[in-house]
Amino acid sequence: AGAFDPTTAPLSDLWGIGTEQAAVPAESAIQQALSHVGYQNIELLGNNQARLNNGAQVDLGGIGKGYATDAASGFQTPLLARLGGNIGAYGQNPNRKDGSWVIGLADPDNSAAYIATVSVQNESVVTSGDYERYFEQDGIQYHHIFDPTTGYPAQTGLRAVTVVDQQSTFADAMTTALFVMGLEKGKDFCAQYDIAAAFITKDRKIYITEGLQGRITLADGADYEIIA
Repeated sequence: AGAFDPTTAPLSDLWGIGTEQAAVPAESAIQQALSHVGYQNIELLGNNQARLNNGAQVDLGGIGKGYATDAASGFQTPLLARLGGNIGAYGQNPNRKDGSWVIGLADPDNSAAYIATVSVQNESVVTSGDYERYFEQDGIQYHHIFDPTTGYPAQTGLRAVTVVDQQSTFADAMTTALFVMGLEKGKDFCAQYDIAAAFITKDRKIYITEGLQGRITLADGADYEIIA
């Protein structure tokens, strides 16, 4: 619980990743920000209303593109919608006999290239990775996916997580949560809730859950190994 936490806005503001002011904050500042972080600070009031307690602030960046991708699914098909790391593939692909869409999984070391492809139809492919937004300080890379229990970027041995689901908003939240959980806890979570996911690790392996078996193909020349 809490691996995906929409109240991490104080951490995002503090670290400033993606801005010219990005820097490692003082430990005291991190602890101060953490005192306002926690999904328990969101009180649901009903009628689509909520109250933020304890000075909490909400950052919807973790699901915003997913929500927009879901909205695009109502447009005329066929349609391939791309919003950053969120891709929605709807209707029949006119360029393939089986009507499927083939989506590339970005190479963490070169996001313009891909290391594998996944076949989908009427689904969204969402990826969160440490290469999307980051900065370097004293030879250490700090990315934008925060562990809400520590206040620091999550360090779980992962480079990226991809989730395939009909609901892009759900997949968007899950990629963040699974990245924070790490490989083993993430795989167990996916097995429990039947989530189709791929975990890309720092040791150049792609671990896939049951829902993606037979749907992922390694790209030619990719120095990775797919493990089912």
